[in-house]
Amino acid sequence: MDIFELFSSFGRLKSVRVPKKFDKSARGFAFIEFSLNKEAENAMDQLQGVHLLGRRLVLQYAEEDPKNVEEEIEKMTNKAKRQVGARKMADLREVNSGKRKLELEEEDEF
Repeated sequence: MDIFELFSSFGRLKSVRVPKKFDKSARGFAFIEFSLNKEAENAMDQLQGVHLLGRRLVLQYAEEDPKNVEEEIEKMTNKAKRQVGARKMADLREVNSGKRKLELEEEDEF
């Protein structure tokens, strides 16, 4: 299942944009625009934290007409990194019963 299929199950999509890196691989996030606000709300409610292609989805509403698109992308990337870091820390707390070596990368690729 790809991102279009997943989100289109909640309503009619106006647009789906997946930003790419210079090597044409996905940067790890997407912009989805629904025809109706209610469809977007349903998708947000149902898909928060769902796994897709080996990644946990982090959903948020975009700000209206961002003045600097690259700055907005950078903010979203940083937020996703913080949430991934918080999840890793929560996983560490759950494994509290024994010692376990865990290597944390300085910066996850998106």
